[in-house]
Amino acid sequence: MAVTYKKLFHLLIDRSLQPAELTEKAGFSANILTRLKRDQYVSLESIEKICLALNCKVDDILDFMPVEKEIESGNEGFGFSPAGVLAPKSKADLAFIMHPLAWLTTSGTAAIVCFSGIMYRGGAEKKIRQYLIDNNFIDCIIQLPSNLFFGTSIATCIMVLKRSKSDNRTLSIDASGECVKVTNNKLTEENIAKIVAEFVSRADVDYFARYVPYDEIAGNDYNLSVSTYVEAEDIREVIDIVKLNAEIREIVAREQVLRDEIDKIIAEIEVG
Repeated sequence: MAVTYKKLFHLLIDRSLQPAELTEKAGFSANILTRLKRDQYVSLESIEKICLALNCKVDDILDFMPVEKEIESGNEGFGFSPAGVLAPKSKADLAFIMHPLAWLTTSGTAAIVCFSGIMYRGGAEKKIRQYLIDNNFIDCIIQLPSNLFFGTSIATCIMVLKRSKSDNRTLSIDASGECVKVTNNKLTEENIAKIVAEFVSRADVDYFARYVPYDEIAGNDYNLSVSTYVEAEDIREVIDIVKLNAEIREIVAREQVLRDEIDKIIAEIEVG
């Protein structure tokens, strides 16, 4: 069953599950119910509890993944292991990608802020990326500016997952420069609009975005780093070598003239 937050609220009410009952049976709070009613964001943990109670899945998930979090009890639960391997216990970042994917409907979309390291590390993480690409679940990777979040300067990105893509290409967007540089870099409305416009259009834009074919990603050993597919603009000063050599020759010639004049002066002094 496809649902949004607001639909979840009405499903709870339709089944005569009152706030007191939910708090007692599933640990839902009145605040969560209020947010659902307003169609506002609730945590993935809360969505999971509700979906289990209602036997349904959701259309849209927004989540912020813990960085290199260690899962002490392992990650063998629902949704973690369809790739045939589990995310490393000490760096379980991709477990927090697999879990929300499991709760999406066939037409659902999830957008997850995650650590860029999961895009290129090997071992089990590479196998999970291969599973996600081979099954056409990854729709887009958006590289965000560094120092965007309070308390950390690490580079982060947004991984967009979809259950039903129209083709097997993956959009790579380099938004690392799309910010106002302050103490903590900030995305402006203009920056966000540019990113969203590219997400919709999917056009190849030099130094900003590429719609990457499946074969190219597979050929790069399932590396999903945006920098692998979007060339960074070279902003170094372009030096005209021919012009520079001419200027050096001119300087050397002037230097020789000065040396000759100095030699004449010294010779006159010695004669006198």
